[in-house]
Amino acid sequence: MIGWLWDFGDGNQSTDNPATNIYSNLDLYTINLIVEGDNGCRSDTFFTVDILPPVEALVSPGATICEGQSLQLFAEGGIFYDWTPSAGLNSDVIADPIASPVIPTTYLVEVSDLCTSDTASIIVDVLPAPDAQAWPDTTLVRGDEVRLHATGGIEYLWFPGDSLSDVFDPNPIADPSTTTTYFVLVTGTNGCTWTDSVLIQVEPRCDG
Repeated sequence: MIGWLWDFGDGNQSTDNPATNIYSNLDLYTINLIVEGDNGCRSDTFFTVDILPPVEALVSPGATICEGQSLQLFAEGGIFYDWTPSAGLNSDVIADPIASPVIPTTYLVEVSDLCTSDTASIIVDVLPAPDAQAWPDTTLVRGDEVRLHATGGIEYLWFPGDSLSDVFDPNPIADPSTTTTYFVLVTGTNGCTWTDSVLIQVEPRCDG
């Protein structure tokens, strides 16, 4: 081969081989290459190139969750996704992973296609759950009562409530007729909740 002529379809040409061209506009261009051999014969070939915009990483806004909760993150703008840190994520290579961080975390995502990449971040703040404590685990005889206790929050909700004096009282009286596990949902000052439980075992009363 003694000569090459590149026509890049945007008005630019080159006789270099290999040749480069910088396109200034997004468009679909047809490139024509003419090659001249030692014998003076010429041949040409055509192919197209699609000039696409660079990747722009777009993400969902940050959020605040309570300890023990999860949040779905969202990113878009590319083909491939790489999240860091990966701890607390159900997957670090998808656009919409589920995040379950135990501490406040800034998640960084790199969004890319086959040509360019961009990064963005999401801040997930984590509020502590209340230190819910419930007691006592005990055994009583059918027909007797026991006072339950719960601490750690500002609001309380006990369940099941059919054998309790007040489901909203942190210290209700329980008179179960059968062995029962009572759960209490404790709400902290920040609005987060946690659950604890007590087991009341009920034995039959002996008559005689």
